[in-house]
Amino acid sequence: MSSVLVLRLEGPLQSWGERSRWDVRETADRPTKSAVIGLLGAALGLKRNSPKLVEMGRQLRFAVRVDRPGQRMVDFHTVSGALPSADGKTKGKEDDPYTLLTPRTYLQDASFLVALEGPEEMVEECALALKQPRWPYFLGRKCCPPAVPVFAGVERNCSLKEALQPQRHPVSVREKSRKPKSVSVYSQDAKGDFEVRDRWLGTPGREYGTTRYTLDFEEVTAECI
Repeated sequence: MSSVLVLRLEGPLQSWGERSRWDVRETADRPTKSAVIGLLGAALGLKRNSPKLVEMGRQLRFAVRVDRPGQRMVDFHTVSGALPSADGKTKGKEDDPYTLLTPRTYLQDASFLVALEGPEEMVEECALALKQPRWPYFLGRKCCPPAVPVFAGVERNCSLKEALQPQRHPVSVREKSRKPKSVSVYSQDAKGDFEVRDRWLGTPGREYGTTRYTLDFEEVTAECI
């Protein structure tokens, strides 16, 4: 039997890397599946190379509803030419007098509703971890803490798309007078129209495969705010 885990991802800043791996750190316009699986992994206390993260990515179907897309902000970030790495070594040249320019992009004041459908036991384990996390979790980067509780409930006897209907979970808006007429919903679907490179393969080189998605729109009424 499957269940649907629902998450509210909302905060002053969010950043969901999709393509960037080096000095220029961009963000996707919505949360990626691999990043959300990583968030759950932090709550569960899993290490980055844990095989369970790959298994979660395989068994959990993913969807995201865009309530507030937010505005992009670029932080002009600099770091020294020589950087300490996690293994105690130095990245770069210790005598390098130059700093590295590493602009980093964030989404300001965005709000997303995420759903993950999978085996009931796995969903319940993740739900408990979100309420009693082993490690802190963030909205993409450590400088992006959530502004509201991330755990938004567990839905049963409904599909992935049904779990994100505004009638079940109200749309998060700043001003009711400016409510959107509809919200976009991206749902994982093997026959989807487009694909995103957001499926972590579990390799040492942090390689990613693709996931196919469909795009739908949900009407927003006054009762859904």
